Amino acid sequence: MINKAEELFTEAIPKYMRPLAGPMKILGISQGIIAPLRVDEEDLGLLVVFGSEAISSEDEPAIDSFAGQVAISLRNARLAKQVEIELVERRLAEEAVRRTENHFRALIEKAPDGITLVGVDGKIKYTSPSARKMFGYDLDDDINESPLEHIHPDDLSSVLKAMNDLIQDPACIPTLEYRYKHKNSTYYWVESTLSNQLAEPSVQAVVINFRNITERKLIEKTLFESERYYRALIENASDGILAVDTEARIIYESPSVAHLLGYEPYTLIGTNALDLIHPTLIAKHHSGLEHTTCPPGNASPSKWKWRYFEILSHYLTNDPVIKGVIINGRDITERKQMEGALKASENRYRILYEDNPSRLYTKQTNVVSVNKFGAEQLGYTANELIGCSLFDIFHTEDRALVRERFTACLQNMEQSIQTEARKICKDGTILWVRESARGVHDSHGQGGHSYHL
Repeated sequence: MINKAEELFTEAIPKYMRPLAGPMKILGISQGIIAPLRVDEEDLGLLVVFGSEAISSEDEPAIDSFAGQVAISLRNARLAKQVEIELVERRLAEEAVRRTENHFRALIEKAPDGITLVGVDGKIKYTSPSARKMFGYDLDDDINESPLEHIHPDDLSSVLKAMNDLIQDPACIPTLEYRYKHKNSTYYWVESTLSNQLAEPSVQAVVINFRNITERKLIEKTLFESERYYRALIENASDGILAVDTEARIIYESPSVAHLLGYEPYTLIGTNALDLIHPTLIAKHHSGLEHTTCPPGNASPSKWKWRYFEILSHYLTNDPVIKGVIINGRDITERKQMEGALKASENRYRILYEDNPSRLYTKQTNVVSVNKFGAEQLGYTANELIGCSLFDIFHTEDRALVRERFTACLQNMEQSIQTEARKICKDGTILWVRESARGVHDSHGQGGHSYHL
């Protein structure tokens, strides 16, 4: 109970109403009652009642009762508001969870990779739609079985080891490749990543995320077989093959290189390829590294006996794999030796041919070769006689005899036939000759050729 409450009243009302406090004194407000708004030891505020002298202490119980009802109403209103807020928040949280669940469900169901959950009993408890499609199962097919039953027998041990490691160490997340049986009983290669989520209350399973790598495996097999095929060709080729970088360092040598050059296998790798070339040919072969081919040269084996090689080089420095030059070499030492012997023999016989008193060769009836002495004997050069008819050289009265002996010569190959006849010199003079003719075969074994002495 408060007496003389005018000033308290003025303080209690809102500021914008305080100008009315003076006129309101006519109401005779001089007393007031303040009652606490309290529920279960919780203070919610104060109830202030002002009035005239008619308010007395006898009104306090009624005011207290009213204050209690107001306090209960305020608390109920606050609780209702709190419940409303909590309901809204719960609805928002549930909606967020639902959206998140739908989001991840869509990701799982639309993902190209398959997902399978395996429970503690070792049986499949969930299979994603893409996993079912991957192995030919419909969405309504019951797949409540152990995945181990579908793993290829040759791959089962590696999968069991990975599963054991996973159980022993939940932090282990192994990735492995193995074959898994399709519904049609064929095996597909898969790459799987395993995660132990048995301790996660919302999962309680081993999560297997996998993808089909059958096509990749087929490509790898094809590449492996192709590489093995071409490697076998290279390693069993009689020609030597070297790969050198742009500094001429050898980065690969085929097995035949060691056999051809007399070195121990693969001891040339890292050495300079130019060291194998004869010093007089280094400049030519070094420039040859910048071209497609280079001419035959010399290479030295471990015994330091120079041998001839025919070299074919391929400039592949821009190739991202080779990054150098591929050199194919074939030993042609024996061929060069034969060519040298043949050339020497040819030179010896050429000397004999040129120094012979008279010699010419014909093909059919035309002169194809004549030595210097034979041409000068008639006053011609060798080039003047080559291509002309054999019979034009002889006197007209002797041509029939020469033609007869020439025909007999071709009919009796390897038999010499002698003839005495007159030849006409370039200046018109007559030269009597005794000539021996013999038929010979050409390099193809064909007749129709003769030589005359």
